[in-house]
Amino acid sequence: AQTTTAEPAAFAPVVAADTALDAQLFVMRPVVVFADSPNDPNFIRQMELLARAYPDLQERDVILVTDTDPAANSEWRHKLRPRGFSLVIMDKDLRPVIRKLTPGPCVRSWPPSTSCPCAGKRCWNATRRGARAEFSKTPHRFLRRNRPLTGGFGITQTPE
Repeated sequence: AQTTTAEPAAFAPVVAADTALDAQLFVMRPVVVFADSPNDPNFIRQMELLARAYPDLQERDVILVTDTDPAANSEWRHKLRPRGFSLVIMDKDLRPVIRKLTPGPCVRSWPPSTSCPCAGKRCWNATRRGARAEFSKTPHRFLRRNRPLTGGFGITQTPE
């Protein structure tokens, strides 16, 4: 008897009308790209940038949903309410995590991976005005412990 191993399906964008929003709950991480037309330059640029990350997106259980027909009023549009071009990155519980109104590189370390330098804490590398900034959730007790106590107007107080 021959045993065959099924190869995983190739990663590709899915049209919003072809997939149900509720079917993705706790199964996949939706990344939704909205535009008013498939010929929108922002939409084309964003899809080119996302195409570079298809292997990474597939590895992280991401489903790429596109919606370029505002007249259809899909359930994705009804829930997320985009205006023009919009990129919405959602978590597995279908809450929007990041919204971008301009095309740009996809968030590199979302969702957090084991190779993330912050050891699995929730962080993302985002591009802000051309400069790369890293945002991470550092425990506030760590920040308070290692800074001097200051009163109003920058006056340093000594602990008692």
